Amino acid sequence: MAPSNASLLGPAKMPAINPPEDIHMQQSNMFDKQGRPIDPLFGYKEETLKAYIESKPLRAGDQMLIYAGYGMMHWYNLVEVEAVDSGQQRRVVVNTPPMWGGRSFYRSGKNCLMPKGQARLLPPIPWIMELLGEDGVQVTFSWDWQMPSVVRSQKG
Repeated sequence: MAPSNASLLGPAKMPAINPPEDIHMQQSNMFDKQGRPIDPLFGYKEETLKAYIESKPLRAGDQMLIYAGYGMMHWYNLVEVEAVDSGQQRRVVVNTPPMWGGRSFYRSGKNCLMPKGQARLLPPIPWIMELLGEDGVQVTFSWDWQMPSVVRSQKG
């Protein structure tokens, strides 16, 4: 869901694709021969995301991504961490909810309100962050990774 103070600025230019350097994502098979991601979660499974959150460790103000695979689209929303140890399960709370679900996520990346849904919390993926640039808040792709569009913040 795009914030009310954002506007769509047409198709984004696809950045040069370099497999991310993150320790959990050093598999050489993350991108196909055309340079499109094979896995929309970029290799992050429940265990690897939990390990990332525990090893970083997260703090309020850190940036994360929410991936949602709804409506034959890939959606990546940039969010800010508000709390990292909420409740007995030490949930991660972000400033903006996904399209469906709440702002609270388990450390596995699953949304607390809709754990079987298609929204997942992810760390900043360099390839997505490059597309977002400095003022991007959301990037979307069609299901076959074509037609990227970036929603940019209209500050000031």
